[in-house]
Amino acid sequence: MFKWFKRKAIEKSERNIRVCLANVIEMANQADLNINRTGSASPSDMRSVQQAKDALIIQLCGPIPLGEVKNCLIDPVLCGNGVTEGARMAVNHAYECVLRESGQNR
Repeated sequence: MFKWFKRKAIEKSERNIRVCLANVIEMANQADLNINRTGSASPSDMRSVQQAKDALIIQLCGPIPLGEVKNCLIDPVLCGNGVTEGARMAVNHAYECVLRESGQNR
């Protein structure tokens, strides 16, 4: 019975991480687009990116080991098309924050 709960928790965590990851990328890509267009970052864009990063940070504290999250969920998405350098930086910053707080090494 406990194995079932653990499996369900991991599946739910994976789904949540994927949603939050997509959200950070979407918000950061939009912020990058606006920065390139106007030459400056808007406060509302920065708030949106930070809120999306905060949600991702919460999800990264779940039952899936951070190394597995990085290798199986984060890296494949960041290597894909349509991810700006700013989005990569935002996602990696969220991951590094959790890694540092958890006391784990890379």
